[in-house]
Amino acid sequence: MKKTILPVGPFHPAVRTPERAALRLDGERIAGLESGSGYTHRGLEKLAESRSWRQALALAERAGRGGAVAHALAFAGAVEALAGVRPPPRALYLRTIFAEVERVRDHLAWVSALGRALGCEALAMRAGGLLGPAGDVLEALTGSRAGFGAVSLGGAARDPGPEELGLLGPWLDGLEPAAGRLADEVGGGALLRPRLEDVGALDGRAARELGAVGPAARAAGLAIDVRRNAPYAAYADMEWDVCVEEGGDLLAIALVRARELAESARILRRAARRIPAGPVEAAVRAVPPGEAAGRAEAPGGEAFHFVISAGGPGPQRLRIRSPREANAAGLAARAAGAAVADAPLILAAAE
Repeated sequence: MKKTILPVGPFHPAVRTPERAALRLDGERIAGLESGSGYTHRGLEKLAESRSWRQALALAERAGRGGAVAHALAFAGAVEALAGVRPPPRALYLRTIFAEVERVRDHLAWVSALGRALGCEALAMRAGGLLGPAGDVLEALTGSRAGFGAVSLGGAARDPGPEELGLLGPWLDGLEPAAGRLADEVGGGALLRPRLEDVGALDGRAARELGAVGPAARAAGLAIDVRRNAPYAAYADMEWDVCVEEGGDLLAIALVRARELAESARILRRAARRIPAGPVEAAVRAVPPGEAAGRAEAPGGEAFHFVISAGGPGPQRLRIRSPREANAAGLAARAAGAAVADAPLILAAAE
């Protein structure tokens, strides 16, 4: 049978990040997939070489969709390691709160996009309806619905008062039962399970060998989470469970994201209850020559920033690896043998 090349993207309702894929088809099945990113390439790494450390931080937090706080934490962690600076305890707790509110918002956005792609408007509207309040809380805490500018080198750029932090309790009171219903609908829905089960499956061994991170890795049975494996911010003081599924398919990824909403709520309640008083920033006066890496768990997986300093006013070199870049290596294996109609959903698995 003649093989056909079918382009998909760069824009599709199921894929939030512009990406083009070339599908090699064998009849109605995918025989091969080549993905191509770069549609939102802005040269951030090169731009950082001509910016100050604080300006480079603003560039770094724009490296990935939905993970501004996580990317800022990864970059700041690398710079603080070079400078020998540890943020104050209150700043560590604030960083944790900012990151978890961001995680809730991004997971909701992902589930909502999945519902729209599947034609399941009930799921899309239910998750989408929770997005607004999550954005309101993130804006009240950080000043931005996208989380930009929340982190500073040496601490937190904003110090929410009792009124802003007091918004967490009522919001979580509504989020927790809604998150439970959302997880039940994803896992037991008569429409979703048949449509997602065994689609884009990747077993644990393949996921590990291909470098999967975040929900894509945890859905394949790998308990990989930077918050647990290499704690940063105040995560060492938090009590929560790493959500792991065994299927490795789209259903397992959706379940991991839905279940993590409740775990984020647990972290947020503990952080809000135990946050100490005090300063929110330690001065980073100079960054000596050297190199360091920073890691943080973005909603989609590990955000990795490698920084080289020559002792100047800004980075000599910055290398960023976003979660999508790490998960893209597994797309061809996920797509092999899948139906053509499942291609956009499989692309969404890398986010």
